[in-house]
Amino acid sequence: MPQEDDLEGRLAPTDGTRSWADADLATVTGTSSGDPTWLQLQAALNRARGVRTT
Repeated sequence: MPQEDDLEGRLAPTDGTRSWADADLATVTGTSSGDPTWLQLQAALNRARGVRTT
C-alpha cells in the first residue's frame, strides 16, 4: 500500500475534457452552466478578486 503523503499535490482537477493546472485555475473567469460546480466557483472567486485574463 502506498504511503500517505501530499495527495493534493499529485491530483489534477479535471472537467472530464481537460485538466486544469494551478496557473489555469488562477486565471479562469468565464464558465458555462455545463461546467463543473468547482470550476464555476473558482471563476466566480477570481472575478470577485478582479483577476483579468490575457
